Amino acid sequence: MGESFSSPSNENENGPVEKHVASERSASSEKALRTTLLAVLFQVSWPVRLTWQDIVEQLPFYGSSVRSTRPRAIHRDIETLTGQPVDDLPAPDDINLALWCEEQQRLHRLTITY
Repeated sequence: MGESFSSPSNENENGPVEKHVASERSASSEKALRTTLLAVLFQVSWPVRLTWQDIVEQLPFYGSSVRSTRPRAIHRDIETLTGQPVDDLPAPDDINLALWCEEQQRLHRLTITY
């Protein structure tokens, strides 16, 4: 499990307190990093449209392009950034795109088309 340390700051009245050393980042901190980097990637890539293969090549968090043709993690992270499932995002030629973009900005969410 973890290592036990015996020092004055690591003891209580019952003896040494066990400390747990995390060998990996927690899932939530990895998701925060992934979504932040995904948002940055979208910003610096604009106006070029990215495919899921482009995203996987740039951000190794999503695995290899061989593993999946529609990585679920990318879709979940895009949903986190936009507040909508990927399949519900507007197309670039959607007639209501300008209104949708205004609403996304008001909600402090990314405006990503699909």
